[in-house]
This record gives sequence, C-alpha cells and structure tokens, in this order.
Amino acid sequence: MGYLRLQDYYNKRIQKAQLEQITGNRDVVRLSCEAESQAEMISYLVQKYDVAEEFTNTPNWAPSLTYYANNRFELDGAVYSATSTYSLNQVVSNNNKVYNCISAIVTPEVFNTLHWQLIGIQYDLYYVETPYPNYNSKTYYQMGELIYFKNKIYKCATANMGILPTDFNYGTTYWETGYEYKFNQVQPYNTVADYTEWSNLTTYNVNDVVKRNGVIYQAVLQNTDVKPENSITWQPIMWVKGDNRSQQLVGYMIDLCLEKIHYLIAPNNIPQIRKDNADYAIEWLKSASGRDSAITADIPLIQPNVGLRIRWGSKPRNINNY
Repeated sequence: MGYLRLQDYYNKRIQKAQLEQITGNRDVVRLSCEAESQAEMISYLVQKYDVAEEFTNTPNWAPSLTYYANNRFELDGAVYSATSTYSLNQVVSNNNKVYNCISAIVTPEVFNTLHWQLIGIQYDLYYVETPYPNYNSKTYYQMGELIYFKNKIYKCATANMGILPTDFNYGTTYWETGYEYKFNQVQPYNTVADYTEWSNLTTYNVNDVVKRNGVIYQAVLQNTDVKPENSITWQPIMWVKGDNRSQQLVGYMIDLCLEKIHYLIAPNNIPQIRKDNADYAIEWLKSASGRDSAITADIPLIQPNVGLRIRWGSKPRNINNY
C-alpha cells in the first residue's frame, strides 16, 4: 500500500462503484496512476519540503512489525472464515472490526472472541507520534533539551541555535549521541494500565516497558534509578488514532490520479470536473513550492544543511545566559 489507500477515494472524491468502473476493476491501473501522480507532486515540492517525511506508505497493521516515529498504519485484514484455521498473530476482519489471533485455531470454528484480541475498527488509521519536538533550525536550544531528528532522539549538550545534530563539524560538540527511536512491544490497543509503575529500586534492561505519570516508556539503555521523563535513557511511546498525512496533499493527489485514470480510458472525453480539480491541484503545488510565499504546505520543511557551509575557520557563536 502506498501513500494513498482505497478508502481515501471513497471518503473524499468518488464512490466505489464509479472507481471500479473507470479502472475496469483493475487496481493496477489506480496504483500506476498514483505512482505517477506522487512523482509529479514531489517534483514541485522537493526543493522546499522534506517530501520523504510526508510521502510514506500506509500499510496494514501487523503485530510483528517494528514501529518508528511517524509510521502510519491502517487496520484491515482478510475476512474471518468459519471454515479456516488460524495461527498466532494472524490478523482478520469480522463485522467491521479487526482482530489479532491470540490462541491458535487448529479446528475451524465460528468466531470466538476468546481467541482474538480486538485491535480496532476496520479501516481506522493509527500513527506513532514523535517522542519529542522535531528539530527546528530557528529554535534556540538550552542544555538538556531533547529533540527528535531523522528518527533519532538527541539531547542538547551545549546551548545552541542552528546546529544540526548531524552537523559534520560541530554536531557532536553541541548534541549528545542520538538513539534510534523504535519499538515493537507496544500496540495501538495497549494502555498505561497494561504496564507496571516505574521504580527507582529496579534495574531495567533494554526494551523493558514501564509507565510513569500516565505515559508509557521503553528503556533504551540498561539503567537503575533514572527517571523516564526528559531522559535519553528512556523513550516515551505514543500511539495516536488518526491520520498524520497532509489532508490537502491527499485530496490533490487523488485529483491528479483520477484525471490520469480518465485519460487512459478516453483522453478526449475527460470529465470537466476532473480537469478542473487537477488544474487547481497543479496551481496550488506551484504556489506552495515557492512561487507564492503566502502559501505553505502543512508538511515538514527542509532544515538548512548548515554543516556543509564554509565557516572560514571560526566556530559557531555561543549564546550564554548568566
């Protein structure tokens, strides 16, 4: 599954029967036009925005996956069959709900909730929230502040502004070693109540999960008596029910895709509304790309690559508070 999903079309622009009609019920047509539309959008936005951060896939949720910040998943699965057997962690849909198998079914049976963990409503979206604020080159960071940048958590070692944690010359001077943010033990259905309270008397190993002050934390390093909050030793885990894509870009990409699908069918008979919507999308993309500074897409901007500029031998100016 790519950036778009079938439900996006039905929710925003076109009914299921109509989409199946114009694609000839061949999903490969839609997927091909989506890939072309996405490439077209990226060509307008790539100079100003972090397109790799926005245009990520929307796969189906699976219990075996490792999750990273900003990962997004749709709840879906094959329809449950009373004539089939199921192994542990198989995902199915039943009566518009999605379940994970927690007790292997070796003999076919009618659906039994005792053998399944409810994950959520079919087609719902979930995403992993960034554990700390995203790095911003225009923000002044105090010593000890934690930020998120390129899938790692960094702690400010020396107060600074405009120094990337990955700066080739000064990153390690102004930021402590970054730790990759990922986990695979906490699922969307887990709550704080599922975990034990953090204790200053317990020695925790890497990947141990605890709760503290209503937040779920996972250990990044082995530790004893290190409070989870505001510590590089622990990472907070936050699943959010919702969609973290730019809804503007989702709509415009659908508009571009639908026009391309119609073009494949009858290039001389494309519905006017499809032409108009696609034309408007292109104009918006041109403006958001920088032609009109009044328009900015609600997706991450590219952070200045300050680490590669010539400094003529001088170090960045320190900002000291007394």
